[in-house]
Amino acid sequence: MDVGFYIFNNTIYSRRIDFSRGWNATYAGCSKVVTEFFYSLVYLLHGGNSYKYWSRIYFSLYNYLTAIAVGYTMYIIGQESIFLYCTGLLVFCFISSEPHYGIYFESGEQFEILFQVVGFLLILLGINRGNGYLLAGGVGLWALESYFIKLSSLVGTTILALGVGILYLRSIPYLAVSLIIPFGIYILWVRKNRKSLRELAYFLVGHQKHYGHNVNLKSYLNQISEKSKWLYSILRSHPLIPVVALVGVISGNSKLFLIILYLFNVWSSYVFLAYRMWYHTITFQPVIACLAALGVGIIINNIPYGYLLVVGLLSIWLLMHLRKVYGLTCEELNRWTWQPHGSSMCDKNLMLEKIVPEMRSLVQGQLLFVFGAWNQAYVLLETSYDTNIGIVSAYEYLDDMRPNWLMDLSKQFVKEPPSFMLDSGNCFNSAAARDKLGLDYRLLKVWGDQDFKLFRLESVDRKVNTDLRCQSYRDINEIIAVGNRFLQKGEYEKAAEKYKEASFIEEIPSQIRFFAILGLANCYSSQGKFKEAEEKFNEALSINEVPEPEKAFAHYNLGSVYERKGDYKKAKDKFESVLTLTKDIESLDGKLLGNAHFHLGCIYQSLGEREKAEREFEDCLKLILDHKKAKENLKKIRAINRDF
Repeated sequence: MDVGFYIFNNTIYSRRIDFSRGWNATYAGCSKVVTEFFYSLVYLLHGGNSYKYWSRIYFSLYNYLTAIAVGYTMYIIGQESIFLYCTGLLVFCFISSEPHYGIYFESGEQFEILFQVVGFLLILLGINRGNGYLLAGGVGLWALESYFIKLSSLVGTTILALGVGILYLRSIPYLAVSLIIPFGIYILWVRKNRKSLRELAYFLVGHQKHYGHNVNLKSYLNQISEKSKWLYSILRSHPLIPVVALVGVISGNSKLFLIILYLFNVWSSYVFLAYRMWYHTITFQPVIACLAALGVGIIINNIPYGYLLVVGLLSIWLLMHLRKVYGLTCEELNRWTWQPHGSSMCDKNLMLEKIVPEMRSLVQGQLLFVFGAWNQAYVLLETSYDTNIGIVSAYEYLDDMRPNWLMDLSKQFVKEPPSFMLDSGNCFNSAAARDKLGLDYRLLKVWGDQDFKLFRLESVDRKVNTDLRCQSYRDINEIIAVGNRFLQKGEYEKAAEKYKEASFIEEIPSQIRFFAILGLANCYSSQGKFKEAEEKFNEALSINEVPEPEKAFAHYNLGSVYERKGDYKKAKDKFESVLTLTKDIESLDGKLLGNAHFHLGCIYQSLGEREKAEREFEDCLKLILDHKKAKENLKKIRAINRDF
């Protein structure tokens, strides 16, 4: 279940749409209006049970309007060519069926592309007819889309207006008006929702800050590089249409420079966003489809039997995708679809969808608030909790956007506590809620390895001296991350405190507990506290729920402790365990394996077993070519062997 993110708490709570009380009105700059109204209406019409089905049906119809717009754009570019109309329409249908662009994930980008394509079409018509009003209408539509769907698109809109203005100087007055009017409409919309531009800018800056957006040249260059690599990885996952689009770049069509301008606009908006999400690449689909349609024309018109090549490419595309659709189970298909975003989120989405019937029977429509990122539970359960501050769920990025969010949320909890808390990220601190807010939430049910935990409000103690600074939200992963940062800086005492804090928390996933204990063991090892380090490494290794291959680093570090203590037998066993556990893991870069061979070589060297030591150092250098100590030790052994 990867849908339901745009139906906000107040809509579910009150059964009506009040944009001013939702997330987008406060934290998304009063933007994403079209997206929120679209999905909220689907929910109100069909409810949570059938929302998944109907939301995709309605969006598919909307997306087909975009396909028609792409087709008509190619009809104009091809000077009223029916062939290019059909080709553009079909290619867009194909590329929008490729899941790794994120078209199936609810987002503002889904709705941007229709407005952008129609705006581009108006610009083409304006150029053909020399009509400044059409040019202004096209740019104005891009501007409206930016304000009411995705604010980051203002970057591309500005570039588009400048490009059209430079190419057609007479259009500048019209373009100026086309930018001013949408801005005026946006200001009125902001005021209607009782917001201010300064307030909205504060939250937007905080959001970008959380994802590492820094205003300096080096940061931007790195951002451009990373986002470009991400785009390339998406294109590479479905290469056929992008390859045909490259052929279209050499078409020599008189309107090609405008398509390239369109491409540059969406790329500029894409790289402006600091964070990396797969669905950010959706906006490239129409322009790739346009270029690919030109590419198909070139292949058919300039290559002997080119139509056979096109049919062949189409057949390959169909075989590749039909094999996925009909050859994979629902779970496997879902994991493949979510591949760019990682399998953990996909697996958790599937789990949530499966446990909803049981959870629904427990909650029975009573007020529920989510801790963590899985706020689609509101739609699935058809119940929510209105925070009155626009917060959807308790999540760590709010620290940068609204520093006092937890205090404001605590105030609302004390006033009207939700009947249930759903912890979807191991971040609800029930003890703090009880001791500081007087709200006694008891654990009712756990699903998976602490993946989802449902707490029920048992009692409210009004005699408790309320402390609104209560840390009811506690991100265990962030606690461990802080410990890792202290460890890297050599601040071992501070790091140990963080690892202890994480490991002492009850009912956390085994894997998280494993990393907390492993971090603590590394602190003790770095401080020379070998006895304590040995105990903690063995404690980490004794957690059965963690797969053995993932314990390789723990075996390696414990081997290093034994080696430093001079217990070569135990050290040898641990380094050999590393080699056994990691031999089939392709994701390792070779350093762990190489260093395990190096330490085995050192142990054999200390024991006087030169042949074995020589072999281990050679194996080390096969994996780490520039390992200086391995080279030095190997040189010494060979020198000794020559003397004998």
